[in-house]
Amino acid sequence: MPECTKRNLRKIILLMVASLSLVLFALDTALCAAAFNKPDEIFRFAGHLMKEGDYSRAAREYERYIDMDVSSNNAKNAYKNTIICLAKLGDTSGVITELRRLYELQEKFKLTSDFWLELGQILEREKDYRNAAIAYRKSAETTAEADRSVCARLYEAKMYFLVGEDIQAIQILNKVKHSGQNIEKFKHLISLMESMEKGKKKEPRIAMFLSAVVPGTGHLYAGEAFHGISSFVLNAGLISAAYFSFKHDSPILGSFIAYLETGFYIGGIKSAGTDARKTNINNRRLFRNKLKKALPLEPNLCFGKKSASVQFIYRF
Repeated sequence: MPECTKRNLRKIILLMVASLSLVLFALDTALCAAAFNKPDEIFRFAGHLMKEGDYSRAAREYERYIDMDVSSNNAKNAYKNTIICLAKLGDTSGVITELRRLYELQEKFKLTSDFWLELGQILEREKDYRNAAIAYRKSAETTAEADRSVCARLYEAKMYFLVGEDIQAIQILNKVKHSGQNIEKFKHLISLMESMEKGKKKEPRIAMFLSAVVPGTGHLYAGEAFHGISSFVLNAGLISAAYFSFKHDSPILGSFIAYLETGFYIGGIKSAGTDARKTNINNRRLFRNKLKKALPLEPNLCFGKKSASVQFIYRF
């Protein structure tokens, strides 16, 4: 066989091997892509990303899984895990969106009170208290057992306390119907809540405005009588001193006293606002101490038992 023929044959064989390798590579890639596009594979991959701490990619993969309109049991878990990932990323608006979507699918997935309770506890651990309150409310709405509903509502109230929305918490507690051996404690709790609601907070802006009109009145409004009287006497004394200095032809001394008076006047306005804020903080602390002594704010309920009993363990 001529040498040129051998070389051509060798080239043909190499080309065939290369072509076959490319075909096999393309086929393998297509099979892998097809396998990865399977819902179960996507769900497992998202779980792996979540364990690795890549919450952003995990959330996207879970959303991709959800978009396939899978009606399996994993779908509700995909929603739950998406919410967890978004909570860890601090995406509050994203969590709210997913909670709304999940609530619309309540009947489809047959979500139980325990599911919402677990979701609320997860969000609470992530310190997303507002969305945890929403989940606890859903838990209360999806149970037929009175004790469970009461407990879920108490958890919801606790979340609003943690974000400083006491009035919202009071409104929730007022709606709760409780019966049993803790009825007297519960009534006492409601009375404490109502007493705090009636005790209006001191508005710093009003205190500052009053002190701007008449020095010292803002402090009196904020409940600081000593500061108010001191401010009034000091400002009145400086104004009188400046007036008499100008009257007795001492403009330099009068100007200096007027300069001091301006500083004390502005300082008194700012001080009135500070006193109002301090009064609010002190009142809130006193209320918390009263509440803590009366009965504790974290409801404890064993959801695993058929007949659950509500206990009050309020902690701040």
